[in-house]
This record gives sequence, structure tokens and C-alpha cells, in this order.
Amino acid sequence: MSGYGLLFADEVYSATDLARKTKEVLSQARKAPVTISRNDEQFAILPRKEAARLFQTVAGLTEVVDLIASVIAIINGTKQTGARAWMNFLEVGDLRALAEEVLTCVREEHWEKVEDVIHEWKESALVMKSGILRDAMAQPSDPAPLTVPEDQLAEPCGNIE
Repeated sequence: MSGYGLLFADEVYSATDLARKTKEVLSQARKAPVTISRNDEQFAILPRKEAARLFQTVAGLTEVVDLIASVIAIINGTKQTGARAWMNFLEVGDLRALAEEVLTCVREEHWEKVEDVIHEWKESALVMKSGILRDAMAQPSDPAPLTVPEDQLAEPCGNIE
């Protein structure tokens, strides 16, 4: 045995046990993952919901590691290309804030929120790139006097007969 059972500290059953004691093995798998050993192979049985969570975590971590690597690269002076090129338009403080916000989502295991945070920062970077915000901020203010809402009520539209 290669030690997976010891590594995971789970119950290890043989393939024969699975065939003969299916109910017992599946009952144990509800509580914690179990290992089924057959020849030199080992298989894990765990609830599908837990397997989905594990796959979501791996996918999420892959995205986060790529993002953090891009943040570090930009801070170190390496421009990003392709899907991460938008990050070049963020300032160092913004890059750090992006990384911190994403890592907070990771700590809380909010994988769907990671995608939302990245999307929001990407949109902000594209606005910065476009110069629209810079131009708007450079315009002199044009204060409009505030009015009392009741004074703005429309006059009756004439007589309805």
C-alpha cells in the first residue's frame, strides 16, 4: 500500500470488502472519505457534494495563484499580456488591494465571489485605461442648485373633460 490511507487517516477497504459490505462502506463514506484498495490501485469514495467542493477549490486556487503571480510580476516591472493585460493599468496600491480582496474570499471559501471581485477590478482597470474618469475629474465642477422636490411637481395638465 502506498500510504494514501495513512495520509488521509481514512478507513481503508479492499475491493472485496466493497462488494461484500457495500452498505457498511457507504455508511462510513457518509461520515468521512474511505479508500478502496484493489491490487496496487486506490480509490476514494466520498459524497459527491464534497468532491464538487474539492474540484471548485482546486479551480479557484488555480485562478487565484495565476492572479497573484500577475500582481507580483507587475509590481516587479513585468508587463502582463493576454487575459491579464488589464492589470497593467492598476497602480501598485490597487494591485495590492486586489490581491488582499481576493485572498479574503479564498480564506472564506467564497469561490464565486473571487470571480466577481476580479471582474469588478477588471472593469475598473478598463475605465482607468480609457481615461474617462481622469477626464471627468479634470472638468471644473458645475454645481446645480438643489431644489425642493415639491416645487418641481408638474402643473395639472389642463382640464380633462
